[in-house]
Amino acid sequence: MKKKKKWIFVVILAVAFAFSACGCSAPNFWEQWTCDHEFVGEEVKAATCSEEGEILITCEKCGVEETRAIPKIEHVMELSEEVASSCTADGARKYTCATCDLTEWELIAAPGHSLVLLEGYAATCTDDGLTDGWKCETCDAVTVAQETIVSPGHSLVLLEGYAATCTKDGRTDGWKCETCGTVTVAQETIVSPGHNIDERTAICTICGYDDGHWTKNY
Repeated sequence: MKKKKKWIFVVILAVAFAFSACGCSAPNFWEQWTCDHEFVGEEVKAATCSEEGEILITCEKCGVEETRAIPKIEHVMELSEEVASSCTADGARKYTCATCDLTEWELIAAPGHSLVLLEGYAATCTDDGLTDGWKCETCDAVTVAQETIVSPGHSLVLLEGYAATCTKDGRTDGWKCETCGTVTVAQETIVSPGHNIDERTAICTICGYDDGHWTKNY
């Protein structure tokens, strides 16, 4: 029984303290406690993108007041600067808040080169060639340079000639490239000298041909 009285006393003290803290009389406190509030609000401090705002709400029935926070508003980011990227270097865009001057950077990644083939060609016996290369069609940077393929020159083979005879022409030696077919030294005709007949013997002194005529008597 003593414990029950003690708890009742504590509750009475707590209610009395609450009345004194809010400055309410007991009937007014009870009215606020049981009121089906109908609040109206009044902005005390506007919210920005960097700070919360405040709104004071008041019950039209009982007059109880409460201050609540207004969430921050979103930043209004506007493009203020841009550094273009290149084939090999990143760029960036700078955005600035129109309200609070907050800045943010956005990376523009370098796209890399857009390569096109520099087509080479083979060397010939008389002209140098070129290897294939690569070049960026955006910035003209040559990523793989073309290199000279030195001409090997002709690969010569002998066109073997033959001597003239008393009855047939001959030919001199010549030279021809076995790769491209170019004749570098043309063969020339060696004119047949004909027979050289000894009048006494009627025989060719070169080839021994017998002319068949009677020899003269000397």
